[in-house]
Amino acid sequence: MPRLDPPYDLICAGASIHWLDHERLMPRLAQSLGNGGWLMVIEGDGAWQPPWQARWSEFIMRWLEQMGRRYDETAFRAGMNRYQAFMSIHGQREFTAPIEQPLGDFIECQHSRASWARSAMGHERCRRFDAELEELLAPHLHSGELHFQVRTTLTWGRPTL
Repeated sequence: MPRLDPPYDLICAGASIHWLDHERLMPRLAQSLGNGGWLMVIEGDGAWQPPWQARWSEFIMRWLEQMGRRYDETAFRAGMNRYQAFMSIHGQREFTAPIEQPLGDFIECQHSRASWARSAMGHERCRRFDAELEELLAPHLHSGELHFQVRTTLTWGRPTL
């Protein structure tokens, strides 16, 4: 495979950018972008205002406690958006899209998140988590699939040095 060398016109990052060391990352990205180049961050893959929202929130809070954690909306948002302090933001746009997904795929997607990683939960907790989530969402299946909306936010700008 040929090696790609900067400068780049576009660097894309997903929501996992919040896990990175921004003090180190952003100057490197800034140096890798050409004049007029953009950093774009794409976030948001969770169900947005689904009909099961109230039960989902209760489920999440209960399971966070079982994992020895507590949810703090302010801290969560601050952590997810921390990268923005290291950018000169030129714009943001939200997109909403319909999703039709088998319930098993939705459940498996939850295990891709740090809070519900199979390695952190262990076999027995995963089994209970999956069973409870399936029971919660089964009434919302249409033709065997879960239908919901996802709201995604695209943020673009230039990383700061």
